[in-house]
This record gives sequence, C-alpha cells and structure tokens, in this order.
Amino acid sequence: MQGCTMSDFLFAMPKTIDGIASVIDLFGVYPMYNNSASEEEADRRAFTADMQALQNDMKLAVKIVNQECQRKINRP
Repeated sequence: MQGCTMSDFLFAMPKTIDGIASVIDLFGVYPMYNNSASEEEADRRAFTADMQALQNDMKLAVKIVNQECQRKINRP
C-alpha cells in the first residue's frame, strides 16, 4: 500500500553482527534498542504511531472513495 507508515518503536531491528554481539555481551554494555524512559512512554509512542498510521490509511481510503465517486458521476 502506498504511503504505508509502520511503527517499530517496541521492536529491535538488529543486523546479524548485532545479534551475535548481544549474545556475547555478558556484562550488559551493548546498547539497547528502542528504549523509553518508562513503559508508559513506550506505550504512548507506539499508540501515537498507530494512530498516525490509521489516520494515513483513512485519508487514503477517503481519497480513493472520492475518486471513484467522481468517476461514476462523470461517466456518460
């Protein structure tokens, strides 16, 4: 779908070398992915991204419906 916005705030997207390094990281010095100050902050960020994606989907759906209606109106 064109204009698709996806959220990955709560998911790590490491490369292969990152995965290997995190397994070897016995002392917890390897950086964390997508961390937030609190669970509430992570939830808020994810919820906001979800709402933005829904808004974009609705805008696209309304645009398509409007185009289809105009096409039917202008049909001879």
